[in-house]
Amino acid sequence: MDKFEMESLIDELILENPKQVKLYRSGKTAFGFFVGMAMKKTEGKLVEQIVVFEKLLKEKLNNNSN
Repeated sequence: MDKFEMESLIDELILENPKQVKLYRSGKTAFGFFVGMAMKKTEGKLVEQIVVFEKLLKEKLNNNSN
């Protein structure tokens, strides 16, 4: 999975889960939810690239324009 595919997946997860985005941005832990959903949607294909995925996810979740 390349960076573009990961970013597209993250955008999809953010759009599909506004309540969890709000929880994360309010300081409550919802980060694991997004990682779990991504693993489920990719059938575990992110395992080898999880560090890169988590970095991109944090960047997008911390960007309040989403």
